[in-house]
Amino acid sequence: MKKLFAFLFAAVCAAVPAGNITVVLPEKPTPVESRAAEELRELLKKTSRVSVVRGGTSDPGKIIYLGGTEEARKLSGGGKFDAEEWLIRALDGRRLVLAGGRRGVLYAVYEFLERLGGVMFLDQYTVHGPEKEPAWTPALSLSGKPSFPWRSLYSFFAGGKSRYVGNIRQRQNFFLNEKLTPLLKSFGLTPVFGRPRGNHTYYFYSREWKNAPDEYFSLSPRTGRRERATGPSGPGQICYSHPEVRRLFAEQLKKFIEMDRKELRDVPPPVYYVMTANDNDYPCACEKCRENVKKFGGYTGLALDFVNELARSIAEEYPDVKLKFSAYLFTQTPPPPGTRIEKNVILQPAQMGTEWSGGIIARTSRENLRPLTHPRNAGACREFLKWAAFGRLSVYDYWIAYGDRGHLTDACDAVAENFKVYRDRADIVFGEIEEPVKTSFHALRMYLILRLANNVSLDAASEIERFMTAYYGPAAPEMKALRQLILDENRSEPGDLARPLARRRGLTDAYFAKAETLLARALGKAGKDNALALRIRRERLNFDRVRLMLPRFPGGEDLRKATAERFLADFDAVSPLYLTGKSLRKEREEALRTAQGSVFSVGGMKEFPGRKVVGCYRGNAFPAQYQAKIGRDPDSFAGTALYRAADEPASAGIVFGYCDRIGKKSVAKRLKPGEFKFDGKYHWYRIGVVKLSADCYAFAHRSWEMQRRLMDLVGGAPGDRVELYIRLKAEPDPAAPEKIARLWMDGVAALEPLSAAAQNGGK
Repeated sequence: MKKLFAFLFAAVCAAVPAGNITVVLPEKPTPVESRAAEELRELLKKTSRVSVVRGGTSDPGKIIYLGGTEEARKLSGGGKFDAEEWLIRALDGRRLVLAGGRRGVLYAVYEFLERLGGVMFLDQYTVHGPEKEPAWTPALSLSGKPSFPWRSLYSFFAGGKSRYVGNIRQRQNFFLNEKLTPLLKSFGLTPVFGRPRGNHTYYFYSREWKNAPDEYFSLSPRTGRRERATGPSGPGQICYSHPEVRRLFAEQLKKFIEMDRKELRDVPPPVYYVMTANDNDYPCACEKCRENVKKFGGYTGLALDFVNELARSIAEEYPDVKLKFSAYLFTQTPPPPGTRIEKNVILQPAQMGTEWSGGIIARTSRENLRPLTHPRNAGACREFLKWAAFGRLSVYDYWIAYGDRGHLTDACDAVAENFKVYRDRADIVFGEIEEPVKTSFHALRMYLILRLANNVSLDAASEIERFMTAYYGPAAPEMKALRQLILDENRSEPGDLARPLARRRGLTDAYFAKAETLLARALGKAGKDNALALRIRRERLNFDRVRLMLPRFPGGEDLRKATAERFLADFDAVSPLYLTGKSLRKEREEALRTAQGSVFSVGGMKEFPGRKVVGCYRGNAFPAQYQAKIGRDPDSFAGTALYRAADEPASAGIVFGYCDRIGKKSVAKRLKPGEFKFDGKYHWYRIGVVKLSADCYAFAHRSWEMQRRLMDLVGGAPGDRVELYIRLKAEPDPAAPEKIARLWMDGVAALEPLSAAAQNGGK
């Protein structure tokens, strides 16, 4: 009987006729107008039969005049729209005009669908609605344009076409450093940043200087040597003070502008050219630069003088071009009041989060998971407002904490409050919200950022409620409760939300038990809806990840094993939605290390009899980084270990140690021949007694590039003081036995110092 009723209900629904809508385009529509018509047809197909014609129609049904039709020209008085300006105007109860500028005509379609049809663009894979066939009254009249002229997010790169279309429907209008493809042009996108790209550009200006003198490049305050950049991260910068460097930059800048104007003939040329240092914290420390730092009141003032000179060099020939200066790392601190900023320079504050330690030049830390207006961010807010006092800004924001920090947090409050600060102060808003399979409610965060960037006056709480209800459907009550659980823990945390997980007070057994109950109920309500189940499993993935990362897993080894298996199954189901290629392989390797456990043998180890071991990392817990790689080695603890080519005589010795990036303290040891075992086997070597910090690591190799971060041991020993040991193998070169071919690292052990062990264990 139930099956019969279901069949009859479906048949009745299928018999309900869809309404007819005729979309009228101009006789010769632009590509964007044609795309807008296709978007109407595609997004209304659930409720309406949409036909598209050119020039006019006598259809008695509903008519939408789209783009530069005669009806639109009459309404606008023959005037032109700004690029993103849009208009929705009813001629009567059945005729409607959707019009606007280059992208504005497309935005008129999206505003119409959202406001009159209940359509929601939830993520790149999910469109909610239309809930009904759109209807309008003769009095309908709406117009507007986005709150910020340029809006973008840097998140993930899976999904192909759907990623672009999903974000554009939310009015994102540029994709940093990505090629302007025919698809993007068809949606009206135009280049924002000119050659060479949208960030970290110095390398691209200097990479052809093969035969240039060393003094063109930065004198590193770290190494005391002139360093040439080999990529956008460095290791070097350029010398700001050398007049020939300035001349070459100005010459190359003009070449880039001309190349863009010759190549991009079918779209308006780029507006901004980016002058941003390579991605490292080591500016030039030559004598002349040090003199100029004093003259201009800091490295920021010197870097601005450099950019100002470049801006003056192009102002007359290219009056429409602006140079973008990034206040980032060693240029984050504002210059003295009254510093001249050329009118064709736009400033971009990019305040780094607290998970990044300070560099050579002191800078203000910012807790990016809390609002800029939060009391803990008072200094960062004052710094931002000092930059805003110089003029309109380009804002580069981070709504994420990197380096296994900030798990199980919700940054929506930060998003909403920060947009209030940026309102009327910024022309460009760009945000990083990477690590999509590690951040909680990632789709919500993306949705809210783009909604507010388009219309900053929206009520964030209402937008969040609408999203959660539509995105999670029947499981919405449980998922709202789950998000509230995260919010309550975040708000009860008195310290930095980007602190090591072991220091987060609210991540208790009861917390995880409540999450487990809510997630199980939500999955039960998902039933056979696989798409909904994946959205729920994506959140479970993050709770399981954190449980597995904590030093001590509650519930015993059997539960830990079951959780690890579930975690990997969820990762494999969810991650292809967000990750591809090398990124997916790298994250899969990290997920496997997390499942296996990064910290082993807590308690005791046979290698250290009678000692209390706070934690021991083994080879399968070592990520590859820099020039160090993961290799299979049957002699290692877990079958894999970290290695780096040494390619040097054994007489040079081996180097290892400990670095505290917060306290700027390190212990570096070099063992000479006879002090280390050169037998091709692993041996433990003592680093010494150290105090762990929120940003610290053990290292090996003279480059310090073989590293294992130790922050998840914080809280495991009294005063966070531990005695560190490192397990290394110096591998002889078969062709030259006196030479070290590779240095291998497959273990780091942290023990309670003997005095602490005696006090706590009576030994």
